[in-house]
Amino acid sequence: YSDRITMDQFLSYLNQYKFTSVISYMLDMFPLELDSTDPGNNGNFEKIHCYFDISKIKKDAYYSHVPAFCNYNIMKDRSINYYYGGIRKKIFPGTKNKFLLIKHPLMFMDKDIDAVVNPHYCNKAYIADVTGVLRHYKFVSFLKNKLQSDYKNYDYFALKEYQAYLKRLNNNKHLVFNSGTVCRLNSVNDLLKKEFIKVSKSYLDYIRAVPSPFKSHTHF
Repeated sequence: YSDRITMDQFLSYLNQYKFTSVISYMLDMFPLELDSTDPGNNGNFEKIHCYFDISKIKKDAYYSHVPAFCNYNIMKDRSINYYYGGIRKKIFPGTKNKFLLIKHPLMFMDKDIDAVVNPHYCNKAYIADVTGVLRHYKFVSFLKNKLQSDYKNYDYFALKEYQAYLKRLNNNKHLVFNSGTVCRLNSVNDLLKKEFIKVSKSYLDYIRAVPSPFKSHTHF
C-alpha cells in the first residue's frame, strides 16, 4: 500500500509498535530478452526491466537458514519466511548457491541492534509484521562485461555464483525470459496478491484509519 500512505506514515506505524527492522525480499527484474553483447540499454530502463518470475522461489522458516545471523531477532509474525532461489536459480542452475532473496534493509539504530551480521541479515531486532520488496536488477545488458572486469574482486561464494553466470552467457549470449510464469510488475500490491509480500491485520487497520495524501489510491 505504498500508493496509499507516505513513508512518514509507514514509519509512524513501525514506531507505534516499536518495530526496529523490516524484512524485504529481493525481486529480480528483467526484460523479456537480454542481449549480453549490448553495451547499453535502449529506451527507459524501468520500462524495459519490468518483468519478474517467482515460480521457482523457495520459502523456509525464518530461523532455519543460519540461526547465528538472526537468533536474537524477535518476530511479531512467525509465519514470515526467508526466501531463496527464483529466476536466477532457474536461468543459472550450475551453482550450489541458494540465491538468498531476504534482506533487512530498513532498521532503527537503537542501542541493541546488530545492523549487519551478514549482507542479508541484522540481529537483535524486533521484526515488523509487514514485509516489503527490493527491485533487484542483476539482468542488465552489461552483465557479462561487468563480470569479466570485476572477476577477481569477488569472495569465494560470490565467485562460484558469477562463474555460473559467465558459463551460461558464454554459451548463450541471448537470454529469453518470456514464459508462462513471467509477469509484468504494475504495482507493489500485485506482489501482495501473489503472496510474495504480506501485511498484518493491524497494518491494514492502520491503513484504513490514516488519511491518504494521494488523490487516487487503492480501495479495499
